[in-house]
Amino acid sequence: MSTDPCMSTDHRRAQPGRGRAALARACCAAVTFVAVVAGCSETGTPVADPEAPTAPHAAPPAPAPPAESGPLAGFGDFAASLPADVGLAVTPIGGGQTLAGGAWADGPAWSTMKVAIAIAAVDAGTARTDDLDAAIRRSDNDAADRLWSSLGPPDRAAEATGAVLARDGDPQTRVNAVATRPGFSAFGQTMWPLTAQSQFASHLVCDPAAAPVTDLMRSTDESWGLATVPGAIAKSGWGPDEDGRQLARQFGALPTPAGGLVAVAIAAQPDSGTFEDAAATLTTITQWLAPRLPAGTGCTP
Repeated sequence: MSTDPCMSTDHRRAQPGRGRAALARACCAAVTFVAVVAGCSETGTPVADPEAPTAPHAAPPAPAPPAESGPLAGFGDFAASLPADVGLAVTPIGGGQTLAGGAWADGPAWSTMKVAIAIAAVDAGTARTDDLDAAIRRSDNDAADRLWSSLGPPDRAAEATGAVLARDGDPQTRVNAVATRPGFSAFGQTMWPLTAQSQFASHLVCDPAAAPVTDLMRSTDESWGLATVPGAIAKSGWGPDEDGRQLARQFGALPTPAGGLVAVAIAAQPDSGTFEDAAATLTTITQWLAPRLPAGTGCTP
């Protein structure tokens, strides 16, 4: 694969999408936040991030009873007004209770899995600096494939990448070793729940071994979604479903108005099915969320 739809060099800033009531979605999108206690692209017009769903993985922790409260109160109504299926998960830095909402909860990782692959290559001492930069800041597919291959045969690469997830708060997600959809990478087809991804981000930003990668996430070439907030740590991924409808997702950490950071994972699959609308919807979600975040925390020694 040479071009990951999530990795193109077409870094146009996405404009916020226009919200409109979607009656058919109102019931599911109005599903309010649930508290989850967890054990913790781009060249030209994006078309596909090298990955897609279908691989099994361990089930995420069971959710607690619905409770729309705290900084995410009102997200159900907000999500129902958007012309897209959306999801959101927020976790304190260092792990803890994850607040989640929206109808979209789980799907293919796409290029967001490149973060764990890059860290695994850093751990193994096989990561070239230029490949790290290209895979994370520009989401270049060829660079990510080289990092993946540097970890050994696919089963060993998947094991090493999964070990990074487990070390940083997500022991349940199983990284694909074999592509389950022709034309897309194996690792990007890994199913990664937003709650698990948010938990991973909450530990990732405090992992000294991950610093070479998280530093690059602070200066991504992307200019939409979480990356529109100054000081954000972010990585995106996107690609089409079997019907060609684009999904875009991001994860990382946002600085809060009162200081500190909060881990965040977001996703959107627009009714239009286009990447442009998916990216714009993530920007709209970010603009709704950022000013509502409570005081965050920093990493403790």
